[in-house]
Amino acid sequence: DYAQLYGSYFHPLSVSGESLYFLMSMWMPYNVFLMKVEMADMGKFQN
Repeated sequence: DYAQLYGSYFHPLSVSGESLYFLMSMWMPYNVFLMKVEMADMGKFQN
């Protein structure tokens, strides 16, 4: 058995700004999707 979703790749033209685009592949049936995520400022990370 293979996983349903795999192989996400960042789109090189979306590495700046507030939106990030990436490609996600699906095994059965085989398909590739262009996906988008909105980035939010979460503040500073503290240990």
